[in-house]
Amino acid sequence: MEITREVIPVYAGDPPPDSWAAALFLAGPTPRSPDVASWRPQAVEKLQTQWKGPGRLVVFVPERPEGGMPHGWLDQVRWEDACLHLFRHGRVLGAP
Repeated sequence: MEITREVIPVYAGDPPPDSWAAALFLAGPTPRSPDVASWRPQAVEKLQTQWKGPGRLVVFVPERPEGGMPHGWLDQVRWEDACLHLFRHGRVLGAP
């Protein structure tokens, strides 16, 4: 059985897929001016060409494909909060 390798970008406001093998949230500065290009489209492209892991990599992109957050600040915060809570960190108490 061949393992499918794919990268699925999930843009601000979009629902996540039902499952994935790995996930990444592209946190960082978002351009405040339409005259400044976002760095995220290039990051998604690089991930799509370089992903070698088994299964599906979901990339949470906290802006729309066309740039910005047109759905409003409060909805953006809700979306980010929901996406970030999808992650589980297996922290061991007492570990450095």
